[in-house]
Amino acid sequence: MYVEMKHIEKNYGSFHASRDVSFGIDKGKLVALLGPSGSGKTTLLKMMLGFYAPVEGDVLLGGRRLSAFSPNCWRQECGTVMQESFVFSDTIANNIAVSDEIPDMKRIRRAVEIANIGEFIESLPLGYNTRIGADGHGLSTGQKQRLLIARAAYKDSKYLFFDEATNSLDANNERTIMERLEKLFKGKTVVVFSLPGAFTPTCSSTHVPRYNQLADALKANGVDDIICMSVNDTFVMNEWKEAEAADKLTFIPDGNGEFTEGMGLLVDKNNLGFGKRSWRYSMLVKDGVIQKMFIEPEKDGDPFEVSDADTMLGYIAPNAEKPLDVTVFTREGCPFCLRAKGMLKDAGIDFEELVLNKDYHNVTLRAVGGADMVPQVFINGQLVGGSDKLEAWLKNR
Repeated sequence: MYVEMKHIEKNYGSFHASRDVSFGIDKGKLVALLGPSGSGKTTLLKMMLGFYAPVEGDVLLGGRRLSAFSPNCWRQECGTVMQESFVFSDTIANNIAVSDEIPDMKRIRRAVEIANIGEFIESLPLGYNTRIGADGHGLSTGQKQRLLIARAAYKDSKYLFFDEATNSLDANNERTIMERLEKLFKGKTVVVFSLPGAFTPTCSSTHVPRYNQLADALKANGVDDIICMSVNDTFVMNEWKEAEAADKLTFIPDGNGEFTEGMGLLVDKNNLGFGKRSWRYSMLVKDGVIQKMFIEPEKDGDPFEVSDADTMLGYIAPNAEKPLDVTVFTREGCPFCLRAKGMLKDAGIDFEELVLNKDYHNVTLRAVGGADMVPQVFINGQLVGGSDKLEAWLKNR
């Protein structure tokens, strides 16, 4: 995690701009903060940049508090387009290359291409040497916005922060700019799996959870990102990700099915009451090129045979070690339970904990394990037993 917000709270007098906000941004990720006007998105962005300090909580960079870094050094690493960003009374070239005393025209042209403003600049009699007025006088709102995006792209920063940077652009310009910004993140290996619909049985009970469980194994074998796609809108996908606690996956909506149709995998699910949806498939993509696809066979219903996470991991790394399925039945205040959990943690084994009278009752433990005492540890569907038996099992692994 490169940038992390932990339990952030920011007040302006009695007004709460942000309250108990937590999220993280990994390297190479494109993250959007969504919310109505006045919900505190700009405030959160300014706290990440170090302009504001939170009243409660921490802003972390690589696990260290932002306050431990020099504000100027940190901001030099960042490209920003803020709502109140200023355009100077100077040439277009100097406005783009504000960080350099002598503008680098090669970098300027690359930034201009990303911002989709080159055609406009080339049409001016003096081109890049055209002087513009203070605060962009002589430019339209959209042209000013694209100039500011070019300025951010010119810095070739490790981090880009955009505060509603495309809200003054028409749809074509916004699409073009976002497509060209994606060029900044080329060179990745990505696994994509596409599903018929959010909150549906197989997708929610098996497909998504297993990809999330195997995410670390996939990433340890060269995968940079794992994308879950479905013909659903953004809001449904966001809610689904939260409900699934799929924090190791990136959820992307294909709202109108345009991407899925382009893949030739948009199908009619009217018989299930879904309308047009994606056929279930997965693919491995390297630097924008599909290397391998696993498409479910054409059968009635919703086949789920080859697009699963285990098949993908088996293709990428046949000898990869898969995580164990471990559940520990415990109760509060049990020292033997603490010992068992500690041994699992020391061994680097993830586990799910079920607490007596919160997550289960004694009848459940007797039914599945034939025991009354806790802890009871289950690994890959087999009962290992209490803490002493777990210790012996770990020694004999």
